[in-house]
Amino acid sequence: MYALLGDIQFDLITYFNGFECIFGADYAEHAMIDGKPRLQSTGLALDEIQITLAFHNMFCEPESELVRLKNALTDRHALALVLGNGDYKGWFVITAVTATAQQTDSQGTITALEASMTLREYTGDPANPLPPPAVKPEDPPVQAVAQPPAPPVAVPEAGGNLHDNISAAVSMAVQAQGALRLASDVVAMASRLRDNPLAALSRVSGIMSSLDDVLSPLENLPASLSIIRNQIPAASEVLSAGNSALTGLMTARATMESASASNVVGKIDSVTGLLDSAGTAMSTVSSGLGKAAGQLVTRSV
Repeated sequence: MYALLGDIQFDLITYFNGFECIFGADYAEHAMIDGKPRLQSTGLALDEIQITLAFHNMFCEPESELVRLKNALTDRHALALVLGNGDYKGWFVITAVTATAQQTDSQGTITALEASMTLREYTGDPANPLPPPAVKPEDPPVQAVAQPPAPPVAVPEAGGNLHDNISAAVSMAVQAQGALRLASDVVAMASRLRDNPLAALSRVSGIMSSLDDVLSPLENLPASLSIIRNQIPAASEVLSAGNSALTGLMTARATMESASASNVVGKIDSVTGLLDSAGTAMSTVSSGLGKAAGQLVTRSV
């Protein structure tokens, strides 16, 4: 799942391991001449959230996003935290950021980055409170770790609630993006066997299976985005990107169906380009859905 902090988008590694909330209470300790000190409650402590983030070039520019996080830290502005399904967590300031490069290309450009960020609750001026969320689900969704692949998400109905429609589209997009990254890794491994066409050919079934895993959630995404576009006209760009990603994946699958020892290397190269383009399109989808969720929560739509 992905989330939105101000206008910064990121991908949560998992709901539990990547999203940790810390709640507390403050107590004053009064020393006694005899016996142990006594505690006096002085109120609740500010909430803290520690988030483990994943930035990948399939859906963003990792180094650019890290710069944005650093700028948000130094700007010291309160930012609204909204999960991709529209669940509003409140206003926070960034107090710490650490980052570790996971992958780089041959030129040293970071292609995958893991970061850890600490957020601290911002309560603001009680006389002029920050705007409350427009939509706040009663029961935030919980995703268990190491669960089997999520079942396909039903396409929302045209007359449905906008929050539910965005949530359904987000679920499809998240499933598709995760599967797309895995498919890109499978194709990249097969590409390393270009000097041994027979070995590369043996990877075709794995490539086809990984492409099917992307197509499963992606096939219903354009229909879902079309419904959202009817409710938010500005979502037309998101719908176009969703259609582009679906077309690219269908073309990639058709390309691999006719692979043979004599052409497998060229077909793998073609699929690599198609997946790169699909990744760019899905970046637009994620960005648009994140903004739509943020606008919904902050009453902009």
